[in-house]
Amino acid sequence: MADYQVGYEAFSFQFAACEHVREDMAVVQQQLNMAIANLDQMSNKQLVYWSSVARDTYNEVKGRWDGAALQMDTILKSIHLGLGNAHDNFHGTEQMVTGLFT
Repeated sequence: MADYQVGYEAFSFQFAACEHVREDMAVVQQQLNMAIANLDQMSNKQLVYWSSVARDTYNEVKGRWDGAALQMDTILKSIHLGLGNAHDNFHGTEQMVTGLFT
């Protein structure tokens, strides 16, 4: 854990917690993508039994669903990357500042 003070505000950065959350985000992203793929697979098997109107409606809604899923995937990737960058930046800064006093 590293403690920092910015102006009058103090905060701490927990490297292990950051890395743990980063790993959790990767697992969530993978599980989400697998769940969507499984739902797709199951739905596609049943579509042959649906009327053309029901299939058309499903395909329209599925298009919006797929767009939202892609957006969620992009956000999760961004969070994963951001947490990695924060971890690396805080760690690098801490090493640099520690070097000034050793």
